[in-house]
Amino acid sequence: MAYDFTTDPFTQVYKSLWAILIANSTFALLVKSGNRIRFDGTSENPVKYEAQYADMDEVEIAPLDNTQYVHSSTHVLFTKLWETRVASPSTRLDTYLHPLAWKIMEILRECADHNFAAKATAAGISFDMGYVKGCRIVGYTPANDDDELNRSTKQWTAKLIVETKLSIHRSELTG
Repeated sequence: MAYDFTTDPFTQVYKSLWAILIANSTFALLVKSGNRIRFDGTSENPVKYEAQYADMDEVEIAPLDNTQYVHSSTHVLFTKLWETRVASPSTRLDTYLHPLAWKIMEILRECADHNFAAKATAAGISFDMGYVKGCRIVGYTPANDDDELNRSTKQWTAKLIVETKLSIHRSELTG
């Protein structure tokens, strides 16, 4: 099957991850649109370096630089990791951080077992995402001493590591 790679597959997956999260009404209520730190051209400089209480709950998705490749005679399997960073406005775990982190885990768990393409389409993504063969949370690390995420506030933060698996036919990788 031929896929439309006029936009590269990593950008398609990134935009799909965001679309899938935002399509969930609970996530959309928990994280205001201005607090969704997106690096896809939605905003020129989305990071708020001096965060205020109103800038929380905040979610950011960024690629990790450890893409793995496995080659077969017909396909290349890419394993791409994404770091989903969550910052809460409080030191209370039960009120902010855990409910939001759990909601993200629930949403992305629904994308496992080849459901990513269906979820992306339902969220309004026009790309055929059938080459994404898996999406799952592989790590969750809460902290209250992460200066990069805390900035000028004191609160709990978490990093969720999301693994996506892409299977692309070798013929589609020629330039």
